[in-house]
Amino acid sequence: MVVNDFNRIAPFYDRIAKLIFGNQLIRAQIHFLSEIKPNDDVLILGGGTGQLLEYFPSCNKVLFVEKSEQMILYASRRKIEADVDYINEDFLNYDHNRKFDIIICPFFLDCFDEINLHQVLRKIKSSLKSEGNLLVIDFKKNGFNGLMLKSMHVFFRIFSKLESKSLLDIHQKVLDVGFREAKVKFSHRNQLFSRLYRNL
Repeated sequence: MVVNDFNRIAPFYDRIAKLIFGNQLIRAQIHFLSEIKPNDDVLILGGGTGQLLEYFPSCNKVLFVEKSEQMILYASRRKIEADVDYINEDFLNYDHNRKFDIIICPFFLDCFDEINLHQVLRKIKSSLKSEGNLLVIDFKKNGFNGLMLKSMHVFFRIFSKLESKSLLDIHQKVLDVGFREAKVKFSHRNQLFSRLYRNL
């Protein structure tokens, strides 16, 4: 069975997000983009429909890795200034030998079960330059409205075959593989977090 398959939900994803969270999801994603320096090499994992790309300046080189070909299709249609390469691939299966200045995970890590989440984080760490940054935007476990987040998780498990059975403590998992939290911003009644980590 194919897991974490967002092809069916791609045409409706932005509308669903807007309906539930308004503009809070994209605001959370762009909160720490000022940390990106001119000419930084950026890797975006699970970038979905690519709304985040509209906020990148032309000086940035971005590798956009997304498993869903339908999400890639929507992302590639956006009017953007940055130099973006689109890769339709599962990150765990994607072979590369590049080192990035910053890796961005917008609502990406919550798709995985505990075993694969650890593997993804180890691969992220090895893909970052020394003292590089990891920007994670995701849902906070046990946030203000836990019932709503659980309902959303069930929805995506049904329609996108999410691998994860429940929302994990992503923050702790990131710390466990050797990152250090540098900055954090909570939003939408403490349900969303934007966290900037340094690669030690």
